[in-house]
Amino acid sequence: MKKFFIIQFVENTDATEALIKSLGSHYKLFENQWIVVSDSTAKLIYEKISAVTVNKSALVLKVDPVEYWGRMDTKFWDWLNEEKNQVKL
Repeated sequence: MKKFFIIQFVENTDATEALIKSLGSHYKLFENQWIVVSDSTAKLIYEKISAVTVNKSALVLKVDPVEYWGRMDTKFWDWLNEEKNQVKL
């Protein structure tokens, strides 16, 4: 079952970006922070990230985007709404 994950890491390289993009549908929130829709687990995502980085500091959080508020580019809200419609929450 697909789930939403927030991924925060220290080392932003081409390898980390490629890896995150390979996990599933994704949106880059900030320089080193992404939201990803994947059927993986937080532990497996972390292990994949740490395998391609020297600095192993990373945080992977499963999130449930039912209640949220904030100010972001409208492209993000469109992406989030589209993904929510495809994922059973």
